This record gives sequence, C-alpha cells and structure tokens, in this order.
Amino acid sequence: MDPITRDTLVEKIMDMPGAISYCVKNGVSLFTCSGGYPCSLGRLLADRGVPDPDGFIADLNVYLGGRS
Repeated sequence: MDPITRDTLVEKIMDMPGAISYCVKNGVSLFTCSGGYPCSLGRLLADRGVPDPDGFIADLNVYLGGRS
C-alpha cells in the first residue's frame, strides 16, 4: 500500500480496510449522506478544521500499516 498523503483522494482512502473506522474514531467523517467527498484528504481535513493534519495523516498511515 502506498502511504497516504494530503493529495490522496478521499474516495481511495474509503476503500482501505479500517480507514473509515479510524477516521470516525478520531472525529473525521470521510463521507456524507450523498457519499464520499470528491476531494483530497488534505482539503477534507482543512474543511473539517483538523488542528494537525500532518499528524492525523501520519497516525493514519501507522494504523493502516499495522493492519496489513
């Protein structure tokens, strides 16, 4: 699996086992009632006001790496 970056599309992340639950547990929903966000993870985290987007992405990569 390639590492997730700010430029990774949210729709791609949603297909990764464990990613949705990790994000929700950490206060970030990757989807709306109309489906996934058609944007990058960096844009989504900025829109959601995540205070440390780089830390969020790093921790997500560690979490998903430990699941493979």
